[in-house]
Amino acid sequence: MDFCGRPIEPSTSRSPTPDYRFRVYLPPGKSYDMTQWTKNDVFRWMTIFMPVTQHTETYIALKELYLDGDVLCAIINDSVSHMTLGISEGDLELIVGHGKLVLKGPPPEVRLPPPPSLKDVLEISSPKNLSIQKMNNASSSTMSPPPLRATPTVFPPPGRTFNMREWDQLDVELWMTTFISVNNCPDFFIWLEKNKIDGEALLAMQYVPKRVKRDSGISQSLLRKILDRVEIVILEYRKIKIEETTQ
Repeated sequence: MDFCGRPIEPSTSRSPTPDYRFRVYLPPGKSYDMTQWTKNDVFRWMTIFMPVTQHTETYIALKELYLDGDVLCAIINDSVSHMTLGISEGDLELIVGHGKLVLKGPPPEVRLPPPPSLKDVLEISSPKNLSIQKMNNASSSTMSPPPLRATPTVFPPPGRTFNMREWDQLDVELWMTTFISVNNCPDFFIWLEKNKIDGEALLAMQYVPKRVKRDSGISQSLLRKILDRVEIVILEYRKIKIEETTQ
């Protein structure tokens, strides 16, 4: 009973179930037809919602399987045990859950907000508003110091060492997903597959960065991000070899 003496009915409300209809992920350049996905497509798709650095053991186990789109469909539809795949139950639920979203097909069309009116555009671009915006940008740039460039943390691909010459094409792609989003750079991952970039090719990119940028269309910032981490991997491998020889 409440403070007025009225009986309190038990609450039947629950927390709202999250709407996953619009959280459907696809491999770069692929459709909802999962049977057309290659093994690399499946792994690229998984890295979008299952980061490599947090699920390393799962990727090591799944790399031993021929996990293409057909096999993935069978896993989703036949409720294969996680013990059979050698992965955790939670990771299997994650893969199956996202897979079922793909098998449902394209989500309904999302209605975008209407474009701004001519009046709104004229108000935004008026000299008064632009001068205020410039003043705000200038004040913020003078008050905040430039950020320090930290050394990025680099991990080898699942089940591999820092010896980049041993990395195959899938290893390179899994390694890159730790610092490059598949969703944000789908064309880049399509380029990786098309050119079969393995560890040897990745090392070669370090010596011809201008040619790589010209031939692939990779942005300078993205190429710099890759080469910085390649250099760290090389240094880590040299450090390990030196420690082995001094022991």
